[in-house]
Amino acid sequence: MSTGELILARTNLGAVVESWLKFFYSVYYDDYCKNPITNKKGKMIEPEKASFDDLKNFSSGKLWVDAKSSEYLWVDSVQKKRNAIHLFRYRDIGTAQEFLNDINHLYDFVDNVLSHFPPLEDCVDAYPVGYVVNPYTRD
Repeated sequence: MSTGELILARTNLGAVVESWLKFFYSVYYDDYCKNPITNKKGKMIEPEKASFDDLKNFSSGKLWVDAKSSEYLWVDSVQKKRNAIHLFRYRDIGTAQEFLNDINHLYDFVDNVLSHFPPLEDCVDAYPVGYVVNPYTRD
């Protein structure tokens, strides 16, 4: 993987992680509105407008315990490596193998986010005819 490819890969990984955080707060929008991320004037910032840094910090106590947890540290690392594209000075973005390791960790991150969602069955009033809730048990 060339340096350019690694920079683009890091940028895309950062975008994916940030989007999952925005998606999480969109799913829980009503709860988010009760205690949202706010700007300096105290006005609510919509989840899709929130910065990666704000989302990462806001998620402490919700998606991970605190800023010392391994999940927070991983997201922080992804963010820093993504932000390397913005600077005109060298920043360590890791190796291709470290990027692949981060891709493997992405699966755990997504599983963590999904594990906080309510079951789909609790959110849908009626299923279309022929819809299979659990493809492994056809009841």
